[in-house]
Amino acid sequence: HKLLTPEDFKKIAESLNLNILCCKYFGSWNASIVNFHKNRYKNLIIPIVKISNALIGGILRLIKIEPEHRLFSPYIVFIAKKLNK
Repeated sequence: HKLLTPEDFKKIAESLNLNILCCKYFGSWNASIVNFHKNRYKNLIIPIVKISNALIGGILRLIKIEPEHRLFSPYIVFIAKKLNK
């Protein structure tokens, strides 16, 4: 497993001669990306995770911390277009 950054996607786009339309972090804190569904305590864990996601996201916005950041975002949105030759 390798942690990718928008800069990694930008380097790949350059090597493939792509025009980047969007490359940024997306979403805020989200513990739901961990697969709890196979855990025998999932009926307890999943509601706690949902509540913590909402609380942490709300707190970040209240204290004016941009939640879409490499420390908090579980996703990167990357959209590119092939350049005409």
